[in-house]
Amino acid sequence: MRYRHQNKVILVKGGCGLGKSSAYADLLTKNEWLDDKIIALPTNKAKRHIFEVINQKKTKDTTNKFMMTPDFEKLSSEVYKEVDRLQKIGAYEQLKCYIENYVFKYATDENKVKNILILNNYLKDNERVKDFANAIITTHTRAFYLTDKVYDTHSVIYDEDILNEAIKIIEIPIKAIEETLPNLKESKMIIQEKLELAINNKYRQVIPVESHVWYQDKIEAEIKESKKIYCNINDLLRCKAIARSNKFFAKTLSNPNGRDEDDTLWILVENTLPYRKSLVLSATADIQLYKDYFEKKCKRKLEIKETPKVENVGTIIQHYSYTYSKDCLRKNPEILETIREEHKEDLIILPKEFLDRGRKANGLEIEMGKLESIDELKGTNLVIVGLPNRSEIYHKMMEYAIYGVIHNEANMRNAWEENEFGKFQFFNYPEKYANLRRIRFWECEETLNQLIGRARLVLPENYQTIVHIYAKYPVENAIYMP
Repeated sequence: MRYRHQNKVILVKGGCGLGKSSAYADLLTKNEWLDDKIIALPTNKAKRHIFEVINQKKTKDTTNKFMMTPDFEKLSSEVYKEVDRLQKIGAYEQLKCYIENYVFKYATDENKVKNILILNNYLKDNERVKDFANAIITTHTRAFYLTDKVYDTHSVIYDEDILNEAIKIIEIPIKAIEETLPNLKESKMIIQEKLELAINNKYRQVIPVESHVWYQDKIEAEIKESKKIYCNINDLLRCKAIARSNKFFAKTLSNPNGRDEDDTLWILVENTLPYRKSLVLSATADIQLYKDYFEKKCKRKLEIKETPKVENVGTIIQHYSYTYSKDCLRKNPEILETIREEHKEDLIILPKEFLDRGRKANGLEIEMGKLESIDELKGTNLVIVGLPNRSEIYHKMMEYAIYGVIHNEANMRNAWEENEFGKFQFFNYPEKYANLRRIRFWECEETLNQLIGRARLVLPENYQTIVHIYAKYPVENAIYMP
């Protein structure tokens, strides 16, 4: 079957733990369903997990009917550092050459056998996937960069919300761009103009810029001397909006036109979903944002299917004595110590800057943004502290990508808000900025629902599982405690 002219996106929205991933994993072991599916997951870890599940279920007839796009899992740190650098700057041909040279150089070295095997498999499977006719297991990112031959004969299933991959917002140190510019040729002027535009404007001002799309061979020619390239110039060329920022927020307020070595450039890059039948399985996607972006802006046919609600058998307890914001935790470190004391054996999920090294090493704390979308935490008592707190630049770039407008004058403030589960104090935009408000609400709902969902509270065997939430943003089915 050919899918070239099928541009339908089907969003299937259902709660975490309902078995969406298990359903397609089961189907991938059936011959009649195998031949034309791309399964895309958020991370390499999730990709490998699903591949293992399918391997366990495969039959003799389906052994060679699916493959996984390669990655560099278990590569030695020294070699991984170099392949990761080449991937990050988009030097894929140079990556291939580096691998080939490494394999040739150390082919007889017994201490390098593991690296050789991983690198050889990477080269082999990277070629194999270019025209693979059957099921392909990959990541969200990689699913945007398969070949036309593969797209023509496959439909795509995106496991989890795809919006943050379709609208990619990236932060790059300005120092890395400035060190790269002297080593560029044709792209130098384009990138320099974008950078100067950001530097000559105030901090956190989102500015539309022209997107320049180059083919990969032209990119490769531009970054041939890859040792002197420190950022992905393809992203800088393609970006549609820019903004200058600084991790030290106070500097942006006290000196809005200033300059600092810690300055970063935020860029907006849009990735087009391949124009073939696409299925999105998500517990957290915002239906209105999907309609506004994929249907209205991208002109894709959009079909929405919602699964029936399933009640949790486990328990959600929400604590609301404080805001538990980053600012709150910085000013009152004893709050976090009390939480740790009360949940000595539970997994605590919180912002990166508050992680305790010892507890992290013992598997008792994890960064909020690093929780993988797999089942390994089902039945685990979780403790979630705080809410996601992305920069206002992120919200404004999302609004520009979806709605084509920029409200640089808008700022979040702490005020009383209300959703269908209650009233609460919350950092959000004034009511006249309806689209920014929706994006901010979606950001919190997506994160909290994903984190809660890792415990799989809907499964009968998890009836004793408890998820504690220390945040004022009300969630469905929570028991509220001061």
